[in-house]
Amino acid sequence: MEILELKRQITSGIYQSSYLFIGDEQYLIRSYTDMIADGLLDLATKTLNYEVMDDCSDIDKILNSCVSLPMFSKSKLVVVKNSGLFQKKKEDIEDMIEYVKKPCESTCLIFWETKIDKRNALYKAISTNGIFYEFEYRNPDELVKWVQAVVKKNKKTIDQDAAIRLTFNVDNGLYELENEMNKLLMYCKDKPNITLKDVNEVCVRSVKAGIFELIDALVAGQTDVAYKKLYDLLYLKEPPFMIFFMIARQIMMLNDMLSMKENGISIKEISAKVRTPDFITRKNLTNAEKYRQTGLKDAIKLLSKIDMDIKSGRITVEAGLDIIIPSLAEKKFNTISA
Repeated sequence: MEILELKRQITSGIYQSSYLFIGDEQYLIRSYTDMIADGLLDLATKTLNYEVMDDCSDIDKILNSCVSLPMFSKSKLVVVKNSGLFQKKKEDIEDMIEYVKKPCESTCLIFWETKIDKRNALYKAISTNGIFYEFEYRNPDELVKWVQAVVKKNKKTIDQDAAIRLTFNVDNGLYELENEMNKLLMYCKDKPNITLKDVNEVCVRSVKAGIFELIDALVAGQTDVAYKKLYDLLYLKEPPFMIFFMIARQIMMLNDMLSMKENGISIKEISAKVRTPDFITRKNLTNAEKYRQTGLKDAIKLLSKIDMDIKSGRITVEAGLDIIIPSLAEKKFNTISA
């Protein structure tokens, strides 16, 4: 099932007796659970008929809640978080499976899980008799549309480059993006339009964005600027090895993207494969072309050697970063400094 169909059903008042929600995008799980609650339950009696069970694996307790009748309402909602039942053997969850197959008509049951086994019998029962949906992180284009919709709802507009930069700054999905949006809207409360300057002044820059800017400086041969970007990341308490890993990953991604382009793959296809907006893909390809394929391969060899030296204890991670910054800005790696 596509997410639009799930939304269509809920907004049309079509509710299943059981749902199983999992995935990284916890914001959307919360939003769809709230959507079901708002549509299914009467506002006046909502607190009487909405039960949330955190970390509950007690099947008897869950079943007792499910089979009890709603109070002053035709429906009730039971939400069970992190039950662990979807990793148990069939014989341990038989009663729960039977309930899913023959549920109480007045009860909607939602399991909100972080980990499941798709061989599990309860998972199969809900997939057959209810709805299973995995909420993954949205792609960059969807995030930009979400930002634009939120801004429009607040009777403002946002420049395209500002919306793209805002989504690129965020690492951890819609929860973090919502927090940054709220800060931005408060900052721009007296402005009808939100610009890139506003985003840069107000919003937190992610490690990903910091690494992106660091690589820009290295490609341009700007060693001093690259060191400043590195110190900014260290000041934000980012672990040095994480920074090293992110630099290495970005260089390897540039190499892969350049290979894809040379093989005739379009910008849009490359963007889909590496999960970046088109404008970031173009920027990355510009950087990759400045390094050239031979320069990128040499850079990867250097990073692999430093990685081995760090892991063997011959040098510290900080010393490794001190080697990487000036080395990747040298003329032998890119055409800008040549």
